[in-house]
Amino acid sequence: MRPDWLMWINPDDEKQIFWASKYLARNGYADFTFANPYLVDGAIFIRKMAGYEHDMYFRRRADKMRAAWRQKRYRAGNGKQTAFQLPDPVRADLDRLAKAQRKTKVETLRQIISDAANLRDCEKREVKEAKEAHKKKVKELEARRLKEVGVYKHISTYLLDAFAEELCLRCGLEATVGPWDNSVLEGDSMDTYLALVEKRITELEAGREGPRLAQLSSPPLRRRMQKPARKHMSASFKAEAFPGEP
Repeated sequence: MRPDWLMWINPDDEKQIFWASKYLARNGYADFTFANPYLVDGAIFIRKMAGYEHDMYFRRRADKMRAAWRQKRYRAGNGKQTAFQLPDPVRADLDRLAKAQRKTKVETLRQIISDAANLRDCEKREVKEAKEAHKKKVKELEARRLKEVGVYKHISTYLLDAFAEELCLRCGLEATVGPWDNSVLEGDSMDTYLALVEKRITELEAGREGPRLAQLSSPPLRRRMQKPARKHMSASFKAEAFPGEP
C-alpha cells in the first residue's frame, strides 16, 4: 500500500508518472528515468519512491514535486497566471462590474478581455469585407469605363469617317462648280480638287482644335481622307495621284 505522502500520485496515470520521473531526473535522481515513455510502470515507480521514505532531502524534493504538479494542473485548467497592478479607480470599476454580474473579479476580467478580443476580430472581418467590396466596385467601374471608352472610340471613328467623306464631297463640289465666293478656279478640276482637300486639311490641323483632332483621329485625318478621295477620281487620274496602289 502506498504511504500517505505518495497518495497524490496515480499509478495508472502514465503521463503523471512520466512527468514525475523527468522531474526527479532533473533534480539529481537519474535512476528514476524511464527509457521509453510508453513503457511506464506506475506501481514500480511508486515503490521505488517509497524506498526513500526516510531520506528527508528526498521527501522535501517530493513535496516540491507535488506542489509543481498541482501548479501544472492548475495552469492546464486555468491558463498561466499573470500578475499586474491596477490603479485604484480601475480596481473600483472592476469590483463594481463583478458585483453587477455576480461574478468574481477574475471571471469578470476574463469576460472583458474575451469580449474585447471578439470585438477586435469582428472589426477585422468588417474591414476585410469592406476592402473586398471596394475592390469589387473598382473592378466594376473600370470595366464600365473600358466599355464606355470603346463606345466613344467607335463613335469617334464613325464621325471622323463621315467628316472625311463630307469634306471630300465639299471639295469635289467646289472643284466642279466653284467655291462659295464664285471666284474663278485655276487649272484642271481634279488638281483643284486635290488642292482644296490639302488646303482644308491644313486649315483644320492649324486651327484651335487641331491638336485635339490629331489626338482623336487614328489613322490621321490626311490618310483617312484618301479612301473617299479615290471615289471622286477617274481611274487614270487615280493612278497618277496614288502611284503603285491598286
